[in-house]
Amino acid sequence: MRYTDFLRRRSFAMRTLGILAVALAAVCTSAAAPPRAASDDAIEAPPARASADQPPDPRDPSFIPAASAGEERDRKQALILFGTARKKQDQGDETGAIRLFQRAHRLDPKSAVIVEHVVPLLFKQRRMEEGVRYALRMVKLRPDNTNLMQQLALHLTERGDPAGALELYEKILEIEPAEEQKTPQHVVRVMERGRLSFLTGKHEQAANCFADVLKAIEHADDFGLNAQARGLLLGDASQTYTLFGEAFLKAGRLDEAQQAFESAQSVDRDKAALAYRMAQVELARKEPAKAMEKLQAYFESKSQSQGALPYEFLGEILKAQEKADDLLPKLEELFKNDEKNPYLAFCIGEQQRAKKAWDAAAAAYKSALDNAKADSAEMRILQFRIAGGLVESYRHTKEAGPMLDVLGLVVERAGDLDPVAQQVRPVAADKELAAAIISTAREGAKADNPDFSKSLAAALVALEAGLDAETKEMFEMAITARPESSGEVIMMWGLGLLIADKHAQAAEVFRRGRDEDALGKTNPAFHFYLAGALAMDDKTDEALEAARQAAGMNDKNARLAARPAWVLYRAHRYDEAAKEYQAILEKFDDNQTPDARSALREAKLVCSNIDVIRRKFPEAEEWVEQVLDEFPDDPTANNDLAYLWSDQGKGKNLRRALAMSQKAVATDPDNAAFLDTIGWVHYKLGNFEEAAKHLEKAAQEESPDAVILDHLGDVRLALGQVDKARDAWQKALEKLDKERDTDRIEATKGKLDEHKAP
Repeated sequence: MRYTDFLRRRSFAMRTLGILAVALAAVCTSAAAPPRAASDDAIEAPPARASADQPPDPRDPSFIPAASAGEERDRKQALILFGTARKKQDQGDETGAIRLFQRAHRLDPKSAVIVEHVVPLLFKQRRMEEGVRYALRMVKLRPDNTNLMQQLALHLTERGDPAGALELYEKILEIEPAEEQKTPQHVVRVMERGRLSFLTGKHEQAANCFADVLKAIEHADDFGLNAQARGLLLGDASQTYTLFGEAFLKAGRLDEAQQAFESAQSVDRDKAALAYRMAQVELARKEPAKAMEKLQAYFESKSQSQGALPYEFLGEILKAQEKADDLLPKLEELFKNDEKNPYLAFCIGEQQRAKKAWDAAAAAYKSALDNAKADSAEMRILQFRIAGGLVESYRHTKEAGPMLDVLGLVVERAGDLDPVAQQVRPVAADKELAAAIISTAREGAKADNPDFSKSLAAALVALEAGLDAETKEMFEMAITARPESSGEVIMMWGLGLLIADKHAQAAEVFRRGRDEDALGKTNPAFHFYLAGALAMDDKTDEALEAARQAAGMNDKNARLAARPAWVLYRAHRYDEAAKEYQAILEKFDDNQTPDARSALREAKLVCSNIDVIRRKFPEAEEWVEQVLDEFPDDPTANNDLAYLWSDQGKGKNLRRALAMSQKAVATDPDNAAFLDTIGWVHYKLGNFEEAAKHLEKAAQEESPDAVILDHLGDVRLALGQVDKARDAWQKALEKLDKERDTDRIEATKGKLDEHKAP
């Protein structure tokens, strides 16, 4: 295999419910034993199914089911690894045992016994995230530990994976013992299943769950729910009943929706909110006139409790009445009696925007912004939506001054750069408008009192527009306006230049931040990014010095420690880089923080690259294997190992390589490198039609990689498409680097010569 081919496809990117369950058990005399609180420490390792002195029976169908010859060979190898792991465990080498258990599992992923042995060891060693990953695999193989599954579901919920958590709750309720189905714990599980179903769009299922919860509350004694327990279950009762009502409404269970909404109103006494919700119910009943009557009651209250939703819903009612064109006049009529309502003004702006009536849209958005003053998360969201409308309106009306005001507001109130970048990009694309904005900012600063937010906004416009001198001028103006924020401004400036591939300029800015201690003497950020900018500007010695300074400022940070090694790697000083990376891997191997594990994952993938370059393919594979031990579903590692296997000679482990490449593609179906790998595996397997399908898709990107094109040519030749094969090879040849790709250039030229056009 040619290492330059391989390098192209590698990328390196830099508990409420648990407490509720415990509380319910504490106040309900008939409660079953509850799960522990939802924290990493609370996850209990399951009991192992085989004792330490009795290995699993290879005749057990759950361990070795009927399999193909390749699968049987893998299972036998897994059994050998399993036995060796058990010996290491008995000898006290738990770390070595874990690694072998994990390898055995990847060879025999259907064996529950293997996973049941590794999970307790991972939790015992406090490798919590890794333990959770393997515990999730275990419950899929042996879904009979409801306590463990519930704790894992809580973990997934906290991690923001509602679909994964829902899958576990469904399994829990499916196997829940009969004696637990009349307990508070059961009701909590049903409630959470309903909530997760609603979040994932399974509204009928959510409605069924919530109906069961309401029945349990109605027959509280049957479920051991006393008054305090019911209060804990409902929490904020108004919000809970509203959630029930929304689920019933979306599931078409309108009488139940009405009852739930009325229950919410009985708690919060919000008649306006009930009027809006009942309007929704009436429209669902195909009664638009009654819906309009209910919604009018909400409007007359001048309530803002439901945000922009009632005004958007007005459009649905009018559409049902075949009066969609009446929406804007209706909104404007409402506005005459409610001019301080930012949601109403915003909706008018949206309608004018849709009509491309930019002056009218800007006026409505401006009114909305003037009245959107409350300091709340909901209001901040509205402010950014308004700002988006104003930016588009002012782009069309070419009003630089008002545009700068809006961008300044976005800069001032944004928690990060993402919303700022979204607003700045389309503005910077209009060079004339960008210049006018910068001129406006410059004029505003003549009184020696520049506005920080406006100056910074103008700086970001200049940066995005590629105006170097103006970028420097505006950033300097922002620093002058707010010297105490100079560190953050300089960092933003440097990162912007780095993203724009202006490495020398970025280095100059980062060097300034470092020299001025703009973030404080102990903060290594400027040293870290300076090293990156210098390395990309091919100033290796300076980069290495900055990287070592950064690493020396915090010897407990794996990512900082890896910076010098990365500089050496980028400079093609592979032996030195490998030595430094291996020292880092040894030093931080026991560090289980997520950032350290991520840094070590990247280090191992780089070490694999280095060994590919040095033609040490078994070592290169081993590094990726180690990543997959810890992160078995990692798409990049699955892709990389699949490619390593498939690209050696006629290929090896091709059945497993195919499964791994399929896993990678499933996570990112449009990733050209992933598509190339799966196509190449299919080619080595002789599945030429399937190979062509994936490689043709990979080659459709704007500038396809030379290796993809070369592979595509080989596949086309295998299909008898000689002319198309020549076309792909010729395009590949044009893209190959004359210095780096000498081997492939010669090979591709050889194929073209061998298959000359007649």
